[in-house]
Amino acid sequence: MNIGQLVQDVMDGEESPFKALYELKKQLTTLKSAIEVVEVEAFNQSEYEDKTFIKDGYQMEKRNGAKRWNFKNCKDYQIAKDNLKEIEDGLKTNYKLWESGKSAVDEFGEVGDVPLVTYNKDSMIIKKVK
Repeated sequence: MNIGQLVQDVMDGEESPFKALYELKKQLTTLKSAIEVVEVEAFNQSEYEDKTFIKDGYQMEKRNGAKRWNFKNCKDYQIAKDNLKEIEDGLKTNYKLWESGKSAVDEFGEVGDVPLVTYNKDSMIIKKVK
């Protein structure tokens, strides 16, 4: 499949954008799987190489995986997370009130904060009908 030609055909009205979208997403899935397999083999074959090396005309750099923290089994973290959820829920309520032209006022007469809201871009799910 010539991806550039497919895109041009869609832009020229010669190909259905729906069919092209399906085919491109299918190719993307195939490519992601292939990259995972080939990347494992590349790591295996680079085991005895330095961190940065040149192989087959390509400069390669191996990087260690990043450290990830998981606090889910920590009691203090869970308490703080629950408190945060309660605060977030209150702020969401403030936003809904603000959106409807009202405002939340606390027991001291202070107007409640309103969070900023952003939206993700629209997307399209596509499946081939059998």
